[in-house]
Amino acid sequence: MITLCPTTWEMASKMKNFSAWIRLQLRYKDDGWMISDLIEEVDRLESILSAVAMGEKKWQQGVGWVDVE
Repeated sequence: MITLCPTTWEMASKMKNFSAWIRLQLRYKDDGWMISDLIEEVDRLESILSAVAMGEKKWQQGVGWVDVE
């Protein structure tokens, strides 16, 4: 059971499954991840995906994504 202020209650009530989201956040924290870490990882992956889509990166077996020369 958690207690929310009126503002956070409004936010939570708009979420599809707030309880599942809370459980997931607690698991991330237990594994040493913070939301800011996850956001940074999403940003990093988005940057790589964008570079791949623009033809700026290619996959090199055994190395990973590398810049196209």
